[in-house]
Amino acid sequence: DYLTRYVGGLPPPLPKSSPFQNYITASNNGNTNNEQHISLQRRNGDWLADELNNANPVANCSFICNGTVTIDGASAICNPENYTITGLPGGTPVIWTASPGGIVTINPADPTTNATTTLTRTGNGTITLTATINACGTTKAFTKTIAVGSPSQPGPITFSLIDPTFGKIYADIAAVTGATSYNWYINGSLNTLYHSVSAHFSISKTQCNIEYDIAVEAINSCGTSSQSHANAYIPCENYFMISPNPATNQVSVSVDETKSSTGTKAAIDEVSIYDLQGNLKKNQKFSKIKTAIIDVSNLISGNYFIEIGNGAIKERKSLLIRK
Repeated sequence: DYLTRYVGGLPPPLPKSSPFQNYITASNNGNTNNEQHISLQRRNGDWLADELNNANPVANCSFICNGTVTIDGASAICNPENYTITGLPGGTPVIWTASPGGIVTINPADPTTNATTTLTRTGNGTITLTATINACGTTKAFTKTIAVGSPSQPGPITFSLIDPTFGKIYADIAAVTGATSYNWYINGSLNTLYHSVSAHFSISKTQCNIEYDIAVEAINSCGTSSQSHANAYIPCENYFMISPNPATNQVSVSVDETKSSTGTKAAIDEVSIYDLQGNLKKNQKFSKIKTAIIDVSNLISGNYFIEIGNGAIKERKSLLIRK
């Protein structure tokens, strides 16, 4: 009866005289007696039959909450890469987005389900790929962090050890997303032994009042990042003392008059505190005093340099702030 027409003035025999019994009210073939209509295909016909038999289908939305939905694909890309959201019922619409913009383009997804999309690199950086679905009246977003192109510049370098007595400097950074290796340098020379987020350096055991430039760059198959730098300062123990070190809220800076005959002539005119990147964090001026109290309560935990001087004499020491 799929092709049977229904014309109000000439209905078919019982029981198909009802348009509903005939499923289709008219066949849209251009006849002036025909009416616009919809047809029942297998999918919506099954749904209608279930409704008429009071066997209402129950929507199963457990996939939204059971943790089985994931975005599959590489965590770092140089070239076009496919990404697929898995664990969804077939035909679930998916909207793909990437932020921040300008780093990748999202190529057309599968036109029937949108379950797969292709990312093409247009820049360097880290993006969040988001697949948004709307099912069972609920909107849900699933995300994946992806490193695109060359790695980002490593974050700040911190020093866990600066010890001229043993001739060692230990340096560390946080892992860079998408990086597979690292190069470390001291005063421009490559450290060939360490290629991870930590590195050890050998330094002179006899020199003091010297600064070492420590640098690091991140590497992956796309290329190499720009370098991050920090200075490791080796002070000479003369003229001035600081305490406590590590410090929490205050640091006392005083003249050490026992170190040399010129110590009695030293005085404090200025105290400056720098982070390891050379950024000035605190500066106070004095008038040739022997002891200065510096408030460091607003400085976060970490390694710093404290520079003390009275014009002719200038001395830098390592300072550790620990909260």
